[in-house]
Amino acid sequence: MDEDLHLKVLKLEKDLEQAIKIGNDFLVNNAQLEAELDDTHKRYVVRVEALQQELHSTRMKLECATETAKGLSAELDHAKDQIAKTRKECSLHQAAVKRLEATLAENEGELSHEACLAEKTKLQNQVRRLEEQLYESHQANERLRAHEASLGTSTLGESPHSSQGMREQELHLLVEELQAERADVKRERDSLFVRLDTAEDRLRATLDDLSAQKTLTQNQEDECMQLRAQLESLQMDQLDPKRRGNSLFSEVEDRRLKQEQELLSLRTRYRALEEQKQFLQEQLRQSRNQTAMILAMGSGSKADARQLRLLQESMASATAEIQRLAGALVRQSSELQTLPDDAAADGNPLAGLLKMERRRVQALEEERAVMLKSIAERQLREDRLLRETHAATRKAEAIEAQLLKAAIRKSSEEQASSTDVQGKREVHEHLGIVEKKPPVLREVTPVQANVQAATVNTTDSASSAGSLPEDSAQNMGTKESKTVRTKVTFEEDNARENAELTSDAAGSTKRGPKLRGTLLKPKVQLPNPGKVVAEVPECKQQ
Repeated sequence: MDEDLHLKVLKLEKDLEQAIKIGNDFLVNNAQLEAELDDTHKRYVVRVEALQQELHSTRMKLECATETAKGLSAELDHAKDQIAKTRKECSLHQAAVKRLEATLAENEGELSHEACLAEKTKLQNQVRRLEEQLYESHQANERLRAHEASLGTSTLGESPHSSQGMREQELHLLVEELQAERADVKRERDSLFVRLDTAEDRLRATLDDLSAQKTLTQNQEDECMQLRAQLESLQMDQLDPKRRGNSLFSEVEDRRLKQEQELLSLRTRYRALEEQKQFLQEQLRQSRNQTAMILAMGSGSKADARQLRLLQESMASATAEIQRLAGALVRQSSELQTLPDDAAADGNPLAGLLKMERRRVQALEEERAVMLKSIAERQLREDRLLRETHAATRKAEAIEAQLLKAAIRKSSEEQASSTDVQGKREVHEHLGIVEKKPPVLREVTPVQANVQAATVNTTDSASSAGSLPEDSAQNMGTKESKTVRTKVTFEEDNARENAELTSDAAGSTKRGPKLRGTLLKPKVQLPNPGKVVAEVPECKQQ
């Protein structure tokens, strides 16, 4: 009995030693499993965080893509609005150019026809008025000579002095009237120059407006060219969605490819994690069976209860951790499976977005074609308007040159007329007569014997009688001959005056030095009512 009990005790001790060894082995294995579980937990946490970060980055990329698409659509709408504004501004500029052309045409008509006609009529009226005044002064001189001739018989000694005083008074009055007329002509000339200045200012203003309109149209053309370049760049980016660049389609395509690659990598990782999970579950099941066998073998001892309790607590914590990791894996797998479930029928999650973008691209291409057509038409219209404005500016410059020539011609004519009036006044002061038309002459008797009279035929004089005033005015002071004092006999009442002139010529040596003059031969001839006609001499006082 004692031996049997001793053998049983030895067996039990051996069994306990084996159980202790097995327990120690299990504890070591459990520690190893716990370390592996911690490592797997850490790896899973890192992987889950990486997956969450990748998902967040993909979501942010998608949001950025949608925002860029919205921004591009807003930019396209803004470009459309700018193009509409440019069209309106171009229409307004065209209307302004048309108005300027109409004003230029009106100014040309007014300056070319009305101004020239008005100036011509004014000058003609001035010439007529001067001729009437000269004719009136001539009649007044004739009346004065007749009055002096009637008074000449009684006062022969005092008549020359009184007649000379009367003539001087008349000449002074005539000079004052001519000066007044000259002042009026100067005032009219100044007014005409003022009108020319105003017309030039208006032309300059219109030219400035045209230049401003040209600059505005040039700026609008530059803006249109920039918008056209932007549209062409957008079209080139939208034509090839597969090419790598800064376009929306290329970015979306790159992101789609990256997301597909990431999904494939996540699926492979998920499968590897599932296999590892199954392996760990198999190891846990085996460890549970071993612990159950150990507990069944050593249930009677108190020393092993504490170890078993510790083992059970560690196993419970390990199972809780495993369950937590399994739940995290399930959630991660569900989140990963939601991505392909939301995809389209063809497996591409961005197919709908691509279709929408293609439709938008087609609409933009149609709008671009319409815009290019309208821009081409507008360019043709602007080119035509530019040509018309260039022609208008050339016409305005020609009109300005004509006006300047007319002003210069007018000033030269006024100077010539002033010189002619001065020469006539000197001749009239010397002869004592002022006449519009020369009287009918019968004969000329020169004072000195060396002056010979030239006879002419009456048939040749009739054709050239109408141009006498103009030729006499032009030939005044051109040719000089011998110093002669002539005596002219008129038709009716000039015999007495002729006698006075002879008496003046005879007594000139007593009164003072004799007046000297130059005998000018005119180019025209006068009709001869009698037999002989002499050339009409015109004297210029030196």
